[in-house]
Amino acid sequence: MERFRNFLLYLLLGALGLIGGVMLFNYLIMPLFVGHKNTSEIPDVVGMEFSSAESLLRKLEFKVQIADEEYSVHFPAGYIVSQIPSAHSTAKRGRTLRVTLSLGGEMIPVPDLTGFSLRQAEIRLDRHDLKIGDVQYEYSGNILKDNVIYSQPAPGELLPPGSQVNLLVSLGKKSGHLQVPNFIGQPVEAVDEMAEKAGVKAVVSYRKIPAVAPGTIYQQSYAPGSTVPRGTEVKLIANYAD
Repeated sequence: MERFRNFLLYLLLGALGLIGGVMLFNYLIMPLFVGHKNTSEIPDVVGMEFSSAESLLRKLEFKVQIADEEYSVHFPAGYIVSQIPSAHSTAKRGRTLRVTLSLGGEMIPVPDLTGFSLRQAEIRLDRHDLKIGDVQYEYSGNILKDNVIYSQPAPGELLPPGSQVNLLVSLGKKSGHLQVPNFIGQPVEAVDEMAEKAGVKAVVSYRKIPAVAPGTIYQQSYAPGSTVPRGTEVKLIANYAD
């Protein structure tokens, strides 16, 4: 009788062990094995153009979704800036990667500078992270002297940060007479621009003048501030340059 009871006990334990082994295999070991076969390493798609990244992920049985867009000076527009999950992590095939796309570098609209003084224009451009480029002068009956007539590019046009904006500045109303500028102490290289702006013609000759810096204007034929007809020839004397 005792042997029969032991036999039944061993039989029961064996059945429980078999059932437990089957359940362990079905619910733990098999899912791990199957799950491993259905996973892949996520590639690094940061810096890739979106359509190229989408094609690569599709081949690896992943999906991709644009989660956000942002300005970036490091990536051109349409390229991927970041991704979730991160590159080289493991995920089940069919998982969706969320990516952020670049809008390119942030573009800044050119402010309207018409009627502003050159200094005011410089301040406004600086506030917009832009700079003054080439400055030219022209007579104007509508814009006060030394104020901006227009800019190039025009107001509202979009530029990358740090770009230059060229300006056309008013010389005031064009009249038959004008004032002679002060050329004394100016470098010879600056004379032509000063003369053109003032509406006179500068003619430079050279002498050896030890007390004057080389290449500097020492004397002029009309005193600064003199009123002369437009186009008057102003004779200048400069020290020889070394």
